[in-house]
Order: sequence, then structure tokens, then C-alpha cells
Amino acid sequence: MATRRCSAVVGVLGVVALAGCSSPIVGEWVSDVRLGNGEVNSLTANDDERGVATVFATPAHDHAAWARFEFDLAWSESGEGFEVQMDCRGAPERSFAMSCLILTPTDGGADRMDCGGEQQWASYPFDFVRAR
Repeated sequence: MATRRCSAVVGVLGVVALAGCSSPIVGEWVSDVRLGNGEVNSLTANDDERGVATVFATPAHDHAAWARFEFDLAWSESGEGFEVQMDCRGAPERSFAMSCLILTPTDGGADRMDCGGEQQWASYPFDFVRAR
């Protein structure tokens, strides 16, 4: 199971109250490199196990023609990682599932999330860094 991030609030009497725990996938993520079109992919995972994503890709036969795909997503914990169902708005044939793993660097850098897609997205590099 993935380690949850928790925040605590210390009250006036020194009593610690948990303000909330969230799964490490919760938050805003962007691709770890700027894409050839100058954009970045983005993924937002919410506490309610839902979210949204924007992914830019090119057809295999024309790497100069970029397409923008908008997804609604549903995520769930799976062992040490996460399963994410990506439902493409307006093009359900582009929908897919991916498995993700959160990597927390020991040097204090930003968390990373490496994901592997299925179907036509199997070779796409879904590598993200935490935006916030």
C-alpha cells in the first residue's frame, strides 16, 4: 500500500489533531520534460479518486502534427502503486488504463510519478513530476 501524506495541526493546548491524510497520488502533476510542441502534459488526481488529465501526442506517421487529448480519470491504489483509468472525452476509442508508481527522491527534490499505459499508449512516456 502506498504511504499516505498526512498533515497535523497543533492546537492551543499542544494537542495534535490530524488535519487530513491523502494518498500520494493526490495533487497536480506535469510531464517531466517540455514536449516538442512547447507544452507539458498535466494530470490532477483528487481525494475522491477522480481527476482530469491533458495529454499531447503525435501520430506515428507525422511527428509534427500534435493532438490534444482531454481525459477524465479514476484512480485506485494497487499494491505499492496506482491503477488509473483514463477516459478520453469525445474519443472513447482513445481511452486506456495505466499503472503508476510514485518515486520520492531522497535528495529533497520533487516527487516523480512514472506510469505505463496500455493499448495504443503503451510506448508513450508518461513521466511526471509533482507540480504542487
